[in-house]
Amino acid sequence: MANSIVSISLSLILIALSVFVVRRWQAQQPDQLPDISKQLKSVPEPSELAKTLKAALPEAVILVTDQASFKEATQSFWSRHNRETVPSCFVRPRTVEQLQAAVAILKEKHASLPRHRTEFKGLFTVKGGGAATPIGGSVLEGGVVVDLHCFRDVKVSEDRQTVAVGAGLRWIEVYQTLEKQGLAVAGGRSKPVGVAGLAVQAGLSFYSPICGFVCATVVSYEMVLADGSAVTVSSSSHPDLFRALKGGANNFGIVTSFTLPCFPSHGIWFGCGSQLGFQSLGLINAYHDWLQDTASGNFDENAALPIVCFGYLRNMRLYANATFLGYTKPDKSGGWPAYWKKSPFARLWTLRTTYKNQSLVSAVEELSDPSRPGEYNIMTTLSCKNDLKTLQDIHDIHRDCARQLRGVHGLVLSLVFQPVLPQWANKGYATVLGLDDLREPITIVEWSTKWDRRQDDALVNKVMKDTVGRAEAAAMANGAYHRYKFPNYCAEWQDPMAAYGERNLEFLQGVSRKYDPEGLFQKGCLGGFKLGMGNGEK
Repeated sequence: MANSIVSISLSLILIALSVFVVRRWQAQQPDQLPDISKQLKSVPEPSELAKTLKAALPEAVILVTDQASFKEATQSFWSRHNRETVPSCFVRPRTVEQLQAAVAILKEKHASLPRHRTEFKGLFTVKGGGAATPIGGSVLEGGVVVDLHCFRDVKVSEDRQTVAVGAGLRWIEVYQTLEKQGLAVAGGRSKPVGVAGLAVQAGLSFYSPICGFVCATVVSYEMVLADGSAVTVSSSSHPDLFRALKGGANNFGIVTSFTLPCFPSHGIWFGCGSQLGFQSLGLINAYHDWLQDTASGNFDENAALPIVCFGYLRNMRLYANATFLGYTKPDKSGGWPAYWKKSPFARLWTLRTTYKNQSLVSAVEELSDPSRPGEYNIMTTLSCKNDLKTLQDIHDIHRDCARQLRGVHGLVLSLVFQPVLPQWANKGYATVLGLDDLREPITIVEWSTKWDRRQDDALVNKVMKDTVGRAEAAAMANGAYHRYKFPNYCAEWQDPMAAYGERNLEFLQGVSRKYDPEGLFQKGCLGGFKLGMGNGEK
């Protein structure tokens, strides 16, 4: 009897400890910002281009010699790699006219450079919210960062059907403003994520089953083109550019404002179920069965996309899982919606759940808890069909990846499954994402890898490249590979534009030639994923 009591007590202690550890995995830690003071002291004088911009736009340009303001600007990046990259200056236009003047100077500089320049590394990047993880995605060593920080308006139309949001905002800021007016919009689901980067690439939201990809919802854009002109882009004004912006990233100009549909805010049922790592196979089966059932007709547009995570914490030597579920039309009880109650996820044993009715802002904050800023980070992705063996194989490869990286201090390795369903993949305006012919569900497979020391960069990148290659090979061997690469999760060495398909890529290249014949945004602008147009010669 005593032995049984001891055994039960030990089990309860282990469960309690496991709950504590899983909660720590999900809990946001204090922001640890890298100190770049030494880097600032060692950088050269501002470049001639930076000085030219400062002379033309004295109030809008932050030089590296303006140490306090410059340091603040560098800390607005989410990724530590980008925080530690030192540009020559930040250009923070306060008006469209100032942005036009900056673009004109950049264009003139670009035109003066030799046309054949294989070693040229770009003049500038464009930064919206600063959440991009690819190194150089929104910052350029020794270059110019066009920072849209000051474009922060949120303007609801008189009929309350649309809202214009500035490109310098993060989605959480948009939600906070709209919530005061009883409104919501389909946008990003994590606090660090900016409006611009998400909305010109693809973008998943809690409302994707209703609205489609975020990029497909945009009604119109205000932007500055390579020739310095400011234009409104919509389905009736520059319709080719309108479509190109729905997945074509920053290849055509700089968007300053996005007009999006808005709707009454009713909150969301949302939360997380936590498990230990030994339950992974059951979670994979539940995800596969749910996706198969949903594709067969059991589709509910109010059921937000499930986010299934398999995590490894190196410092604690722990595998742990998390399942985020949401429902955008919650009932007053706050209990499980009937749709999810009947799903395979409801039958999983969990250590802890947080499911409840809450505001959109609160749901984003909860989902953002593991997204600590100021860490070394790489995200990478592939897509596969809903094949159980492939999902299991990818999880096995994930476990092997964790073993290869077990010496990386501070490692948090997360494998994430999220679905794309044919029922919503092409809702909204036409995109260039290459999913027009999607007839069966696919899974966006994402690895998010975080670590503490710069010295581990080479190993992490090598292992993650190998891991993605092995996962793609496994999917191909099982006949389950899909070419789509979700651009918001791509590493800098991946090519999501090519994955859109040859027809879409040719269309994007044609739009680039029309609106940017000198190739300013193909060669002069380094950040973002480019269209494979060489050195910008047309």
